[in-house]
Amino acid sequence: MDTLAARLAERPGIEIVWRDRATFFAEGATRGAPQALQVADRWHLRHNLGEAAEKCVYRNPRCLRPTPAPA
Repeated sequence: MDTLAARLAERPGIEIVWRDRATFFAEGATRGAPQALQVADRWHLRHNLGEAAEKCVYRNPRCLRPTPAPA
């Protein structure tokens, strides 16, 4: 967190910080570039959505229909 904050502070013109949802990244970005907008990157958005879908299906397996037999 301290290293990230220091690196970002060296670049005062930073407007956007792409990051994952880890707390230490959020804290480092906030400390190092408080003016920057923090956004989640696409990979982590897709990854988190996939994990949420898996958990939902695991908890509710009856929501899936059986695959129809080939004709």
